[in-house]
Amino acid sequence: MRSYMYTGIACILLSSLSIVSSVEWDFVPQGQTACLKVNWDVTKMDLTGAPNSGEGDKHSIDWTTGVVNNKSKCATNGGIGILNVDFDKGITMSLTFITDSNKVTMDGTLTFVPFNVFEKPEFGNTTATLTMASTLALSADDKSFTCISPLRLMFNTATANNTYQLDMQVDKTQIQAFGITNGDFSEGTPCEADTSNSTATTEVPVTSAAPNVTTEKPTTEKPTTEAPTTAPPSAASMYYYPNKTDPCIIVAGDFEISVTYTKMDNTTSNVPLKIPADAKVNGSCPEGMKSEISMTWGGSGAMRMVRMSFSSSNDIVDISTISLDVDLDNTTFPESKDADMKADFPTSIPLSKPTGYYKCKANVDVPLGTSKLSMSDVAIQAFNVNGTSFTGEREECAADKPVTTEPPVTTPAPVTPAPGSPPVNKYTVPGNCIVLDAGLEFVIPYTKSDNTSTSVTVGIPKNYTATGTCGNVTQMLNVVFYEDWSMEMIFNGGGSASQLSDSDSFFLEELRLSYKLQPNIFAGVKNPNAEMVANNTFDKSQFSAKKTGSYQCNNKLNFGLNNGVTLNTDDLQVKAFSTDNSTGFPTGDLNECPQDSDTNSVVPIAVGAALAGLVVIVLIAYLIGRRRSRSGYQQV
Repeated sequence: MRSYMYTGIACILLSSLSIVSSVEWDFVPQGQTACLKVNWDVTKMDLTGAPNSGEGDKHSIDWTTGVVNNKSKCATNGGIGILNVDFDKGITMSLTFITDSNKVTMDGTLTFVPFNVFEKPEFGNTTATLTMASTLALSADDKSFTCISPLRLMFNTATANNTYQLDMQVDKTQIQAFGITNGDFSEGTPCEADTSNSTATTEVPVTSAAPNVTTEKPTTEKPTTEAPTTAPPSAASMYYYPNKTDPCIIVAGDFEISVTYTKMDNTTSNVPLKIPADAKVNGSCPEGMKSEISMTWGGSGAMRMVRMSFSSSNDIVDISTISLDVDLDNTTFPESKDADMKADFPTSIPLSKPTGYYKCKANVDVPLGTSKLSMSDVAIQAFNVNGTSFTGEREECAADKPVTTEPPVTTPAPVTPAPGSPPVNKYTVPGNCIVLDAGLEFVIPYTKSDNTSTSVTVGIPKNYTATGTCGNVTQMLNVVFYEDWSMEMIFNGGGSASQLSDSDSFFLEELRLSYKLQPNIFAGVKNPNAEMVANNTFDKSQFSAKKTGSYQCNNKLNFGLNNGVTLNTDDLQVKAFSTDNSTGFPTGDLNECPQDSDTNSVVPIAVGAALAGLVVIVLIAYLIGRRRSRSGYQQV
């Protein structure tokens, strides 16, 4: 038997002028009365999607199909209430109620799979999540909120390829999430539009409600009695999810993202963006040893979002992925070639034990492709949060720990690439999900100080550092060499999480080289020590193999990157998404490159031709011998 009963009642009232749909969304736990109540007349609920490359589509959600689901949660004193409503085509609306200083606010999200709604391939199968443009201020936590006047709730989001928006208009609204007695609404507090001198037709947009601030600066907090070791950094911004009074994730610190973007002339530029203290906080509480928190700020067309995903395994919590979603508006990013930048960057940053928290006063830079995230004065607790402060065992970063005195180390001279073919190295990721054997060298063009062009060949030497991640959808190998150089290979195991069950192969999805124009390598370079990036993406047809096998190419392979850079490989063999925890390669399911296949086919042809030639020679010798023998017999 299910532990919850839930109702979604839709009553359709007809008038002579129009059709008005009154809906009641009540969450009723089994054996109890309603603990969350939303009652309003819905006049519009339009979901629109607009691909960046074409015209948009609209889907009018049938709000009469709304059913409150069993993931809803009753609000508690000083806590949070969640009302989840499912609609047709797999659309789910989640309304979140928070009380702070006896005042209740409502926030919300809308999740759906765009292809299922618009039924066009350009919208894709990746779940989209829209957030309310601004928090709606309701009433005191012992009263209901009433508003006869129209309200307009806007939800929106933007991805790398599409923009989505929900325009929901309601009136005759009554909402209560706290202090409900016997399942009935308490005394109502009218909205500002009802009590103002405006006419009855005045529309109250969400943006006129109280600002959506789910985080507060630490200076507004009351002093706590926690020991100094559990107190958050005093000067850092504080981010609580889902709210300050009953958080499941706490993050403190000064955060700044440095976004590298491509300009119209194909040059790159970098813009630093500091995450403000009043950024809107979203996320998901710990479930299945995973959790996440995101900070969003900026207005329409200039939205920025940073998301940290946490995972816990082997008694260690780490940041497994950092995601960026940045509108490249022309004001902040002049002459940007792209409209936005959205990407997920696999990382492996160890934090603390699941029962404790991580603290680091020192500045830490996390590379995110060509961009980076800078963190300082940081404290993070992503699991087992107890109260509103950091608790449990504190794990300090290495930079904060006392430094032991060691004998002085002489600084080595700048490394110059050795001539000749690069060594064939074995590159592995912890866990051996990726193993790569290859000789790798890059041919890099550059401009000299006299404006002439030349190129240099740089191979990856024997001295390098290999790291990476072993994800379910993507896996990454990162090789650092010459201190400031790095090569990143990203392998895809199915395209998306929903496709993994149908995929038994992997392919090279992206290749990226980050390098510096060091004068000892780039002789006479025009812009010495400039930081450069060359990358390219690939499809399944170019570099793929079975997950139970490997890809091999003994001949030379060439991978073209942008900025004219080329990667040459020798004696390459690679496996990804491997589960055998071995640095060797499977004997079966070998996929060879076309160059090797051509070479392998030449050998039997050559052998066959040689044998055929030998047969012809033997036959000719035999015939000559027979002829001589016959001539000798006739003379006798």
